[in-house]
Amino acid sequence: MPLAYGFVVRGSIDSNDTNQVSVDNGNLIVPNAKVHVTVPSGTGGPAKYELQTISEHSIPIRNYSTDVREEDMEKENPPREGLPVELKPFISGYGSDTHHWKVVEYDPTWDESVSSPTHFKEYQMGIDEYIFSYSDGINDGLWLNGTIALDAPEDVQTHGYTAAGTALIPSEKYVPVDVKVGGMQSEYKQVEESLKVGSIFWQIIPGELPEITP
Repeated sequence: MPLAYGFVVRGSIDSNDTNQVSVDNGNLIVPNAKVHVTVPSGTGGPAKYELQTISEHSIPIRNYSTDVREEDMEKENPPREGLPVELKPFISGYGSDTHHWKVVEYDPTWDESVSSPTHFKEYQMGIDEYIFSYSDGINDGLWLNGTIALDAPEDVQTHGYTAAGTALIPSEKYVPVDVKVGGMQSEYKQVEESLKVGSIFWQIIPGELPEITP
């Protein structure tokens, strides 16, 4: 199931606001933010909005996976155990030539010593110290250059599992998220172009059940 993410650039209608866009400069809020528009664009004056952070710079990832040991397969109600997995995530939008946001494999932060390009509406995203940095040439997206390991759900026999075999209580891991955004602050003049919402998709790589110790 895809995981939604989002970030907001605190833009400016002042052409002199040529600051880089970054968390340190206070004009980038990641990864999850709420935008409350008080005056929308196109009403005869500048748009006004409030930005509120609704989580820290991390996202929760949960593992509900279970499996049955080979020697128990023939049993009428074989016991299930929690299964560790690794995740290989990717995000779509790489290589797009439209006016929308574009995910890139390089750091798009505007270099103040160079007049152009400013890399407006380009962004690089990272999870758990890895970055989305390569394309497989098949999917329209960038893959993370590493995997995220998730522990097995604990004590599945006690906590239970669904008819489909997924644990009722998953294991959970919070992973840090990093976003770098291109462009100058003054290029983000409207609320509509300052907000990015997208989805992270996951390739699940099953692990193995632990060996039974005598």
